[in-house]
Amino acid sequence: MNEQTYLKNYKKFMLIPIGLLVLSILILSITYVRTGDIITRDISLKGGVSATIQYTQEINIEDLEQKLTQDLGTNNVLIRKLTELGTNQITGLVIETDLEDEQLLRTSLEKNLDITLTSENSSISVTSSILGENFYNQMIKALFLTFLFMGITIAIIYRTLIPSLAVVQAPISNALITLAILSLFKIPVSMAGISALLLAIGYSVDTDVLLTTKLLKRQEDTPFNRLIGALKTGLTMTATTLVALLLGLILSTSLILKEMFLVLFITILFDLTSTYLMNAGILMWYIEKKK
Repeated sequence: MNEQTYLKNYKKFMLIPIGLLVLSILILSITYVRTGDIITRDISLKGGVSATIQYTQEINIEDLEQKLTQDLGTNNVLIRKLTELGTNQITGLVIETDLEDEQLLRTSLEKNLDITLTSENSSISVTSSILGENFYNQMIKALFLTFLFMGITIAIIYRTLIPSLAVVQAPISNALITLAILSLFKIPVSMAGISALLLAIGYSVDTDVLLTTKLLKRQEDTPFNRLIGALKTGLTMTATTLVALLLGLILSTSLILKEMFLVLFITILFDLTSTYLMNAGILMWYIEKKK
């Protein structure tokens, strides 16, 4: 794309991230109205019992979920398979429920799987609802403080309203879009997922600061050529990061690592639109007005 074409259409490009943001807010709002929360929280953030057991036989997950639901008297039962890398052979099961009764879950699993659970073939942990809720509230506060201090720091660095807002909007948009995708597909979010989101916010700020610094602080060449330079550097960074995260997502057998890699991958992927379509457009508009 040449300079004239971009300068003529960059405001139209900004409609893409704006549309994604509006759609994300709509999804989160609908989810909140239906469930009272914007995401699907796992046991670590809402309380309940989590059991990890060694199991190598093929099993119908939906059928087991129905049986456990009847035995436990709750509709919140989630079962995930653990598989061996390469062969996809089942090696175990992870069962989560919001019912805080370890013995009842143990009895139901032994009956339906026809096994005896011991400390050698299983691990069962209980998180109280009060503790899970406290963890969740602390994570929300951490996110809020992250955005607050990030905004203050950016304002001190650039001392100009529009560029500062442009930098801050990108990680906020990325976070909302990621949460909307997780909510839409009902992917359970744990403390590891929230931690990964905080890491991705830091990455997003880095790419936006790189872009803003090249466009505003440097004066050599035209703004468009400075934008292309920042774009090349940023895309190289993002491409290598996404490849590494994708490999980690595919090769990892840990559910915690898979969740972290997934959250990081989604957030950094959509950082491309919020940084190089939205933020870049705001900065180019600001430079035009300043002239």
